[in-house]
Amino acid sequence: MDLDGTLAEWHDLHENAFAIGAPVPAMVSRVKAWLAAGEDVRVFTSRVDGGDTAAADPAVSNSVLLLYQQTDKIVRMIQDWTEEHVGARLPVTCRKDYAMKELWDDRCVQVVPNTGEAVADRLAAVTVERDELLGRLDRMRSASRVYEGSGAEADRIMNAAVRQPPPTGAGNDITSLVIKDFQTRADFGEKKYGTWLKAHNGRDALMDAYQEALDLCVYLRQAIEERDNPKCTT
Repeated sequence: MDLDGTLAEWHDLHENAFAIGAPVPAMVSRVKAWLAAGEDVRVFTSRVDGGDTAAADPAVSNSVLLLYQQTDKIVRMIQDWTEEHVGARLPVTCRKDYAMKELWDDRCVQVVPNTGEAVADRLAAVTVERDELLGRLDRMRSASRVYEGSGAEADRIMNAAVRQPPPTGAGNDITSLVIKDFQTRADFGEKKYGTWLKAHNGRDALMDAYQEALDLCVYLRQAIEERDNPKCTT
């Protein structure tokens, strides 16, 4: 794990290569738990890169650079610190290796392997999708409450979704009756308006159909009511 800003507090200590901030309690506890579980825990810090990082910073003076070049001394100083606060002299490095399982660092941005996509962005997208699904679920629940009933009304609503048995009987051919009704309705319209129904007739066909559908719903509900309650109580 990283040292400055992760395991130890960092308050711009560039001018003192041998100063380490106060331990971060949550991270110290986590490291102790890893060690108790037998994990190989290492301190990952640019402080032990031989002064390369410091040399690239124009704000670092030559005298400070000379301090950062004392790698062995810095390693011992860091291990003294970890022994005091963690209870063990942890290995110190500035290099990753293929055996590394995790890197805890205050500046890392985790990326989904082989995609270039930040994990944070992926999680944000998943969160949006989750919120949308939860919103849909809430709307479905609200809609279901509208249709909740009791007794015969609840049974009637539930039966509306029950699969009907196959049709039987020897009555009239319904398709022929519908065709006949279509023709009768067309003749009625021609007599009423003086013309057959044609495209581009100046009316909004979608609105006409919608209004007819509303009338249909009213008539259907009337038929159900009269079927279920044949006696008028008015």
